Amino acid sequence: MKKYFIALVLVALFSAALAQTDNSLEVNLEAYIVSTQTKEDGNSEELFSAAETARPGQIVEYRVNVQNVSDQSLPANNAAVTGPIPAGTIYLADSASSDSALLEFSADGGQSFSLPPVMMTVVNEEGEEIQVEAKAEDYTALRWSISKTLEPQENLIFVYRVIVK
Repeated sequence: MKKYFIALVLVALFSAALAQTDNSLEVNLEAYIVSTQTKEDGNSEELFSAAETARPGQIVEYRVNVQNVSDQSLPANNAAVTGPIPAGTIYLADSASSDSALLEFSADGGQSFSLPPVMMTVVNEEGEEIQVEAKAEDYTALRWSISKTLEPQENLIFVYRVIVK
């Protein structure tokens, strides 16, 4: 069975994808495999285990911890954090948290971001480039533009999920 070694790939991709104004923000990424367990009463609950490898069909939850490590308040709308959708995975629609931030998506490798509907360029049957609406599985990155003042030592946690192909 083919396994994806996501830990090293994620760190490399995520480090390259961070956007911030200066060294006032510290950003840490954690990845967890999400599994579901049925309890005795018939209800189910999600369980999380640290992701070192993932198999096709598994759901990986990313938790992006952003902390203001400076001794100054960071004004609202002054920093953004970008999370990649790694190759070999598909963004799980509506899984991203967006509290305290404007959440935008990219379907072009992080070159541009927008609120849904996200448009992408494709080549039609006549060989012409046209704009079409991207589906969640076409997304290649997401970006949170922090919309609140971030006080010294304050943390924000953003979450999103992908499915391993």
